[in-house]
Amino acid sequence: MKTFYLYTLLLLSLGCKAQEFDLRDMKRFDEKVFKDWEVDTSFSSIPNTKFLKKGNNKVKITKGDKIIEVELSNATNPYTYLYTYDAKQKRQVSRGEKFHRMEVGIWEYFDSNGKLQKKIDADEGFSFSLNDLIKKMKKEYGIDLLAAIHINISRGFFNNHRCYQIAIPTTSEYEYDVYKIDGETGEVLLSPKI
Repeated sequence: MKTFYLYTLLLLSLGCKAQEFDLRDMKRFDEKVFKDWEVDTSFSSIPNTKFLKKGNNKVKITKGDKIIEVELSNATNPYTYLYTYDAKQKRQVSRGEKFHRMEVGIWEYFDSNGKLQKKIDADEGFSFSLNDLIKKMKKEYGIDLLAAIHINISRGFFNNHRCYQIAIPTTSEYEYDVYKIDGETGEVLLSPKI
């Protein structure tokens, strides 16, 4: 009798795992994963590209001759997860994360057999972290970078300093408030108030 209960418990736990499938763990591209997603009509139709949604999750699937690109986002935050797959073998060849279109975290690149070939740390050289930046902008300027608004954030150099550049649209067309924050110290290098 104990064995029967043990097998039942094991089957139930396996069934629960199947329901928790996370697209971010998809090592091989399988379009069937999206069978219960609906077409996202807020985007115009583009050849070889599908826009789908399920709840707050959105996915853009672009099929090319050599690669399939899957871009996963959520309407409640500014993070996007980008995955590329070999179009013939459907095996994942790269994956990474973006915050307001800025590459963040570890980006991984795989060979045709799925073996990890290279890791690139997009945050390298920026000891003032993205989380530090989010807190600073909220505290000092009342700007919530986690809000899903049209903010452009990039990394680069300004006056020989690694820096974050944040451009926020104003109420005037084609006008932005620009902030430049030192990527090592967090010092404000440029702001609309300077």
